[in-house]
Amino acid sequence: MGTEFAVLVLLIFVGGAIYYYYFSKKEPSMIVGYRTKQSRSTTAKWRASQKWFYQGAITCAVVVVVVNLVTPFSIGVNLVVLLVYLFVISYFIERRLREMGD
Repeated sequence: MGTEFAVLVLLIFVGGAIYYYYFSKKEPSMIVGYRTKQSRSTTAKWRASQKWFYQGAITCAVVVVVVNLVTPFSIGVNLVVLLVYLFVISYFIERRLREMGD
């Protein structure tokens, strides 16, 4: 069951990336994407944060799916990995956004 959950998470991230890159206006959104006060402050920061988030999210999800194919984990373990990833990537994205200035 954990493998299916990992694949679902991967599909959600890929779907979000496809929507952002092909169907959105690439301006700060109130609904879709990596949304923080910092990421929505300018269009340049918005675009950069989306790129970093989706690249990292898809990479992490692919790794989790591959690991689950070799050694299946429970949904709980996969969820913990996902939450830890989101906290770590958020820290690095916010730090890079602050370095960009206004």
